Parts: sequence; C-alpha cells; structure tokens
Amino acid sequence: MKRNPGMSPATTCIRIGHGEAGRIHEAIWQRLGVETLAVVEPLADRREELQRQGLKALGDLGEALCLQPDFFDICAPTANHLDALEAIGSAYPRANILVEKPICQELELDRLLRFTSNFDGRIVVNEHYVSSSVLEVLKSQVAQLDLTVDRVVVESTKHRGADFLEGRFRDETLGVLGYEGPHLIATAEELGHKIDFSRVLDVDIDAIDLPGRSADTGKMLRQGGGCIQYLSKQDAVVDLYTSMSGIVGFPCPPIATPTMRIAHGDHLTKYRHIRLHGWDPQGTPYQLAGFLDPVVGAPRSAGAVVIFRNWCQEGPIRWIRDDTMMRHFERVLSHFQAAGLNPYSVSRAVDDVRALAQWARQGWDLVNDSDNELGDHEKVMRRQEEALRFRGAKA
Repeated sequence: MKRNPGMSPATTCIRIGHGEAGRIHEAIWQRLGVETLAVVEPLADRREELQRQGLKALGDLGEALCLQPDFFDICAPTANHLDALEAIGSAYPRANILVEKPICQELELDRLLRFTSNFDGRIVVNEHYVSSSVLEVLKSQVAQLDLTVDRVVVESTKHRGADFLEGRFRDETLGVLGYEGPHLIATAEELGHKIDFSRVLDVDIDAIDLPGRSADTGKMLRQGGGCIQYLSKQDAVVDLYTSMSGIVGFPCPPIATPTMRIAHGDHLTKYRHIRLHGWDPQGTPYQLAGFLDPVVGAPRSAGAVVIFRNWCQEGPIRWIRDDTMMRHFERVLSHFQAAGLNPYSVSRAVDDVRALAQWARQGWDLVNDSDNELGDHEKVMRRQEEALRFRGAKA
C-alpha cells in the first residue's frame, strides 16, 4: 500500500460498488483530482456503464487487490461491507479505507471488532453531515448567545416511493432507520448530544402504501417513517425524525410551511432540518434552525441558518456554502495522509449500528400507515401546533 505524502492529482483509489453512492463518490473524487484505478462491480450492466465512462471495471475484488491504490472506497451494499474490509485488510494490513454507512449489520459487530483489533490501517466512515458548515454555525451561535440547549430536533425527509417500486433501498433489518438513521444520530451527536441508551422515551416506525401495487403487497411494513425521542447524556430532549413517504414532521419557516408534503415521484425535494431550542442567561428562549443541502428552493451546495428569538425570526435567512460531501472527502484524504483527525471513526459507527438496531427492535411491531401521519395523532398535532408558533422577521 502506497503512502501519498500530500494531496495531489496522483492520489489513487479503488472503489467497490457502482450503485447510487458509487456514482456520487466518483463525481466528488474527480473534483478532488483523485484517479480511480478500477471499480469492482459484480453486475455486468454496471460494468458496461463504467467502461463507457472510460473506467476500468472488474467483476471481483481479488482482481483489483494487486493495483496498489492509495486508498479503497467501499460503496457496496451494507451486507458486503465486512467481506470487503477483511479482503482488503488481508492483502494490505495498513490500508486506507473509506466505507459507506452503516459500517455493517448488527450481527456482524463482533466480527468487525475482531477485524479492527488486528488492523493497522485507517478506516473512515462516510458520515458526511458531520462536516457540514451549517453545524459549525449552529454551534458557534449557541456559544455566542451562551445558550443552555434543552431540545434538539434532527429531521431528514424525502419520498422514496418510486425507488421502493423499483426494488431499491428496502431494508429488512433496520427498516426505515437503515436509510437516514445514521445521519440523524451523527448530526445530533456532532452537536454535542450523545445518546443515553437507558433513556429512550418514544419510538414509532410506520409503513408506506405504494400506488400500483396489489392490495396484499401494497403496504411495505416499517419502510415509511420513523421517529425516535431520547434524553441525551446532556439532559436535552432529542427528536430524530425521518419519513420516506414525504411527511414533513418538523416544518420550520421560511423554508417549510406547516402543511408541507413531498409528493410521490418527486425525486428532487428533500427536507433536512436541524433545530436547537434553549435559553440565554436572561431566560430568553431561542430557537436556532439549520437547513442542510439540498435546501428547498435554493441552489445545490447551499445551507441555511435562521435564528428565532422567542419564536420570532431575528433578521434574514443566512445562506452558507455547504458542500458537505466535498468537505468530508477533503477531511478523509487529510486523515489518510496523516495530516488530520479521523472525521468519523469505526467506534462511532459501531455505536450507531447498536442504537439503530435497538430502536428497530423496540418499534418493530408498532406499525401504522404513514401515508397520512407519522406517529399517533396526538403527537402529530403537537408538532403542527409547534410549527404554527414561528413568526416571520419583524418589519
């Protein structure tokens, strides 16, 4: 395994997997001047696509291990992550490896930890939201206002009905928590609110009804939405929310209205929202709202922060350049070259898998139809009432 002494166009990688994540990674690496020596992809149609793009496509990882890249990039399905890690580690015990989230399945955690205990290389998990500029601004505002934060909201909502109909993304182990769950945890903990496993207050996991499917197969159980509420180790109430059927749980102006929904077939609209509630030393309540790329109605790579004082918007929306994936990959390269800290470690990723598995089991039999509401009606109404409290900036 080569050690590239500095980030340069000579940096090389081998990627395992050419699905959606692999395509996104390739675009980022090209922007950073990284050369892809080969892509390992078992599906013939995807190898043909790669060859049309001028990339070397191989059907088996064993064929690629002799190429000696500067790092490996694992974008294969989660069930294949550990096999790839072990194969790479066997050939290169000091390899640099980037691996997509979640790092592995819960039943593989002991095996993963045995592998990492004998591995001397560097592994980074691609949890790119920890590299968001929006999170940095929110933390800075908390410090500047000297806020005591007592509540955190993290939401990631989209509509994946069309993907589900094509057979993509169905997670039979974690359900809906397998899609955005790692992002939700990473964001909350990056803001300083660590999970206390003994203080989970509420779990909801719902189904999704899909048009065009027969009555007996139309409802995909546990794939529609999930919301978790826990008390953090810092004693804040943390709400983690995700909907794959377009139900916005915590709408916040000026980006989202209280009745906002994302329609089936809308691939572009995503609602990624963070909110911190707290009070300053004088007892004045604040609500700090962050919106992660892509922000509804804004160009790509733009994030936003809005400050509310006692539910009234203070000043205009603050737009922030926030290409989180690019920033994260820059940090990944820096760590591989021993010039920076690991932006997302194996230990953090292992804790994420444990938390998600615990929540999935807790809510596995609590399945409703999430096409109308996510969670029971009383909770939904409380969220709507909260959304209506926000007021625009003073004239």
